[in-house]
Amino acid sequence: MRSHNTPLYNKVASPHRVRHFSITAALEATAGNVRVVQQLSRHAKPETVMRYDDNRNNLQGEVTELLSGLLEKRGEDQRDTSR
Repeated sequence: MRSHNTPLYNKVASPHRVRHFSITAALEATAGNVRVVQQLSRHAKPETVMRYDDNRNNLQGEVTELLSGLLEKRGEDQRDTSR
């Protein structure tokens, strides 16, 4: 049996990582059914499970890209009007 410090995919396997992976995999398998995964994970609040779903869907990354694009466009627009 491996110890919890055995490298797993170039990362150290820990109880927290296994739990995180399991919750994320369950969200993937259930098409993001937060209520079902909340029961599985035994989190008291659905918002906690939704954090895993946000990470799974890279929602923060997508919003960051959108905001970055808007800021770049705004900067270009301001340069065009100052000429």
